Amino acid sequence: FDELRAKISATVKGLDAKKVIHFYREKLRKEKKEPEAWRIYSEFMTHTFFLIPSLKFAERWASFGNPVFVYLFTWPSPYLSGILGACHTLELGFIFGNYDERFFGSGKKAKELSEKMQDSWTSFAKTSDPSCESLGIWESYGSSRNIMVLGERCYLTRDPYGDLLSFYEGS
Repeated sequence: FDELRAKISATVKGLDAKKVIHFYREKLRKEKKEPEAWRIYSEFMTHTFFLIPSLKFAERWASFGNPVFVYLFTWPSPYLSGILGACHTLELGFIFGNYDERFFGSGKKAKELSEKMQDSWTSFAKTSDPSCESLGIWESYGSSRNIMVLGERCYLTRDPYGDLLSFYEGS
């Protein structure tokens, strides 16, 4: 954890690394995951370089009155005994309907997810709205911070990262 504190401090200047580690320990415990140093660092890096900038961009664009559609892809890759989880760009195979069983998984649920995503992306290309019959209504991000979860179950959720955004805004 000393090495973790040093890495976090070196990654983002001005962040209190002890507070960051405490936040992620509690977050992981609530999710029933072991708060190991590697896992804390992985979540911290994912949030710092991907999630938070993406959400801030969505909020800014929505603040101008633009419809913004945000999704969270949760389908885990079975590759390497699932350690990669729902890794970066895994959704692309489902969007294009071209996914290798070893890396993406297979079966009825994988096919259904792929079909829903293809329907939604096609709808968005045609109408600027990703809502479609197979997926349902996909509300814009807006002030409610709506996010479509795409995985074994697909559903719209409101503000799933409110605690994370509040933590970083207050740090």
